[in-house]
Amino acid sequence: MLLNYLYDASADPKSTVKKESLRLLALVSVSHPDFTYTHLTKIIAHIVKRLNDVDSSVWDACRDAIGELSAQYLKAESVGDNTSGVGLFKKPLFEAMAEQNKRMQSGDKSDPRAYKRGNPGG
Repeated sequence: MLLNYLYDASADPKSTVKKESLRLLALVSVSHPDFTYTHLTKIIAHIVKRLNDVDSSVWDACRDAIGELSAQYLKAESVGDNTSGVGLFKKPLFEAMAEQNKRMQSGDKSDPRAYKRGNPGG
């Protein structure tokens, strides 16, 4: 129930609410890893979704949250726990990077004048 509240709160239009809900989501996940491990895929997907926000401070909060989660769950893996924690983080983050790359490329193609503005000789 708390996780659902934090998911909803991070969709608030105010940047401060988004940042704090992401920070609290990471705090709850790190404080109660046994409880949140079963929800880790959804938590990571939710944080990755917030990377599309226009505010760079929300991106920083996402970076910090992913960093805290990966430190907690990948540390357990290095101790000898045979869970595939790396895969839980790798796939959604690489998908987000690929999506961002596609948006950047399509943005460049959608306005050919941007190329001419950036290239005075062309």
